[in-house]
Amino acid sequence: MRPGVNRLLRVLAIAPVTALVAVAPATVAHAQASPGSTAPSPYVVCVDPGHGGAPDNSDPSKQFDPGAIGVGGLQEKGIALDIGLGLRTLLERDGVTVAMTRADDRFASIAAREQICEDAHAKLFVSIHLNYFDDPAVGGSLVLYPSATYLPFATTMAQSLGRDLAPAHIQSDGTQLRDNWWSHVTMPTVTVEGAYLTNPEEAAWLATSAGRRQLAKAIFDGIETYDPNIAKHKAALSAWTAAHPATTAGGDKAVAGRSQSNAGIVWLCLAGLALAGGLIGWRRHRRLGSPLAPVSISLGRNPRAKSRTSDAAVLSAMLGLNIWRRHQQRRRRRAVWRRAQAYRESRYVRPHVG
Repeated sequence: MRPGVNRLLRVLAIAPVTALVAVAPATVAHAQASPGSTAPSPYVVCVDPGHGGAPDNSDPSKQFDPGAIGVGGLQEKGIALDIGLGLRTLLERDGVTVAMTRADDRFASIAAREQICEDAHAKLFVSIHLNYFDDPAVGGSLVLYPSATYLPFATTMAQSLGRDLAPAHIQSDGTQLRDNWWSHVTMPTVTVEGAYLTNPEEAAWLATSAGRRQLAKAIFDGIETYDPNIAKHKAALSAWTAAHPATTAGGDKAVAGRSQSNAGIVWLCLAGLALAGGLIGWRRHRRLGSPLAPVSISLGRNPRAKSRTSDAAVLSAMLGLNIWRRHQQRRRRRAVWRRAQAYRESRYVRPHVG
């Protein structure tokens, strides 16, 4: 066998052992650092920006609902969506998983919105709307609730709106029962009528991004005040994230799936290299007739030579601990072989005759 081919085969035989030595300790350490640990269960809040959808001239049957039209042409659907997206941002900062009934300008029926919240296993449901009235002097915030069971949530939300919106001179009108809306949801539910689009002062406030952020913050405060478990969940999630810095908070399944896929590819490559090394050893074993030929080849040794190495040293070399030493020995043997070859060739070189 040519020296170049022999070196390639030896590298192929040793590579699986070296890779296993490098990968296995890290895998074992990670498994020992977090045995069976799992992320806290998600806390889900369903946020429903009211109304939505736009008319489609090419499809007159397409449903749409702009909601109330206020001073200056303000549309309820757009203001509600912006507040809902701001509320989602605030909740997600505290580790809450947010299920949105809509995140863009689209129509959704009441039944579809209820189903989204039920499928998400939400613990709380907040629907966001803006009020209107014929008298432009009427203003303030109002919280609706579908049954007496959810009155505590509505009361807490109304108090939060009254407190947080007082600097904007928007008073709280308290709570009101509306039992013909959200009648099929099973979690605490409120509908927030944040302000009046028909009131010039309140409409001007809603037209600003600062005003919409202030209303989103008031709703956020009402949610977290009502259920202290959100703060506890945030603390538990922060502790878990600190203990598992390499893992996505909440147990991101996509990242986990990619990690498992990459690990599978690595182990498949290692298995292929190990098979190549075994075939190399089997081939030399047949040619040399030595039961230790595969081991000798993987260590770069001559199987016919007497071994001065103990079994423990052989095992250490197989684990890659003596690979560098063996590499240096092979380099020295190759240098000796090249010098001997050059000497043998020089003996048969005929002098040049002019």
